[in-house]
Amino acid sequence: MADGENRCTALVFGPDRPPELLGPCRVLWRPIMEPAPIEGVAEALLELSSWADSVVFTSPRAPRFLLIDAEKKNLVDRLIDFMRRVRVYVIGPKTRNVVQDLFGVEPLMPERYRGVDLAKYIVSHGARRVVGVRSPDALRDLVRILVENGIGYVEVYSYMIRVCKECIEAVKDGEADYLVVTSPMIARVLASNGITGKFIAIGPTTAETLIGYGIRPICVASEYSLDGVAECLSRMEGGV
Repeated sequence: MADGENRCTALVFGPDRPPELLGPCRVLWRPIMEPAPIEGVAEALLELSSWADSVVFTSPRAPRFLLIDAEKKNLVDRLIDFMRRVRVYVIGPKTRNVVQDLFGVEPLMPERYRGVDLAKYIVSHGARRVVGVRSPDALRDLVRILVENGIGYVEVYSYMIRVCKECIEAVKDGEADYLVVTSPMIARVLASNGITGKFIAIGPTTAETLIGYGIRPICVASEYSLDGVAECLSRMEGGV
């Protein structure tokens, strides 16, 4: 529960370290997902370099693992040259910042951070041949819309997600005031393992997944990011 300095505590489950505070709440981090790199992704992407006009990243982990693989194979210069010759699309500011830092390119990003909106944004920019650098567990909305619009699409996988069963078992009911759910996959894992509490969903797709398990989140972030989650928590605590 909350200490004397913060009004509340929020439990976050994603694989990336969250900030220490979200709105008025102190953050507890219990990562229940473990990303693991997939070898050969840099070569697989470069084999498509003469075909693709666009590359899309839907998480900050994908470009990180791509670069690590390229460094192992001495392909960094070729990879960066390729990134500078194509349009690079991303789903949100965190992924955008990682791509900027790693590859020195300015990616294109829609205003709303959902796969559906990203796909429509890519279609609107006239892309014809797109490579997605992702996890095989990523949501399929992006793929569906691109294919429906006649866009050639190929995926290469830079990492996979493993569920940490021991980490889930370590989550205790009541250890935090709010449970922050940042992806549909995390929603499925928490719900199927009987985790209960006051759920905050990072966006409508995550909320729909929770609802499908009979769990109605008490707040859905209007901006699909941790900043949006912070607004939710402030509202729940009476600050907004």
